[in-house]
Amino acid sequence: MTEFFDGHRLRLRLRAEDEGIEDFKTHELLEFLLCYSIPRKDVKELAHQLEERFGNISGVLNADVHSLLSVPGVGRRTADFFAALGEAARAYQNSHWTDRPLLNNLYLLTPFLRKKFPSAPNQAEQTWQFLLSRDGYLLSGMMLCDSILWGEEEMIRRSLDHLLDAHAHSLLLVLVTPGRPGRPEPYDLVHLEPFSKMLSSMGIHMLDCVFVGTDVYSMHYSGDFTRSKTLNQASFALRETYLKEPDFPET
Repeated sequence: MTEFFDGHRLRLRLRAEDEGIEDFKTHELLEFLLCYSIPRKDVKELAHQLEERFGNISGVLNADVHSLLSVPGVGRRTADFFAALGEAARAYQNSHWTDRPLLNNLYLLTPFLRKKFPSAPNQAEQTWQFLLSRDGYLLSGMMLCDSILWGEEEMIRRSLDHLLDAHAHSLLLVLVTPGRPGRPEPYDLVHLEPFSKMLSSMGIHMLDCVFVGTDVYSMHYSGDFTRSKTLNQASFALRETYLKEPDFPET
């Protein structure tokens, strides 16, 4: 195998072994992966072309074989390699969904949020987003900002990157207001509708915007989504499941 990693390839391999690949830039990670499908050839330029065409590693691994083959320098072997790698990554992710909490119901979500965000007056305000799979299991959670001004351009970009990387089906936006009850402000109403429409155009559903402080306030449950036209037609189909009180087994 070492003969396949002469010079720069060898340095990439040793760096991956010593440090891991978490800090690799997109083109470096693509170059590293290309070494396994294209031996004995400089693949640096091809890695940059793939990044330019698909944006990031997620875009490459989600591309179909036909799209991959449209990039000059990508042959059938490389296209099949990335397509198979993407399938393996998705299968791995799917296998872990059922190990994560089911949050597609407000009565299940509320104790989850209470545990994660115990109200304390000295805590800072925060905005989080939680991404759910098609089956309603938690895929990922991320703090968008250490304030509740979540609708700024930089925060929206962060949110979209997170959503696309996780292949999320729906989104829960959570605003943490420690020490006081949180309620939607005009700022939230102004930003929620265009944000929801943007998500809808991407096939992602805004399931709820929840305020967690001295109480838990759901804009979906309170009817704010309906009044602000935040729910799209597909999201209405999720409403019954989200708002229905589950039948807990008797103890």
